[in-house]
Amino acid sequence: MLMFFLVLLASKFVKLKSPSDEVVRSLLWKSEKEQGCGDDWPILNRGGGFDAPDNSLAAINQCLAQKCQKILLNLSVTSDGQAILLHKSTLEKANINEPPQKLHSSFFENFSITEHHPLG
Repeated sequence: MLMFFLVLLASKFVKLKSPSDEVVRSLLWKSEKEQGCGDDWPILNRGGGFDAPDNSLAAINQCLAQKCQKILLNLSVTSDGQAILLHKSTLEKANINEPPQKLHSSFFENFSITEHHPLG
């Protein structure tokens, strides 16, 4: 048990080195000659969601700029039948407790998703 706590304590002060961009690309992206081999990676969930808000046009554009053409997006439908990109079934991150199915599409016209993103 003491050893476990020592490892926990040591892990607070030790930072692992981030892999180089070359290593990350070799794991996630196909080379030009491998493009037609049927490999399905990478597929970015919600457009990545780290450098841009989930399911946003900015996230989609960033994926395309990185040559990732497979993006998993989440759709919801508003009360008037319009499709919107939304990850959760509620807008709880924006302090809105109504499900999108009960909101009219006009509600989202001036809605800022970057307001609640850490890098917003």
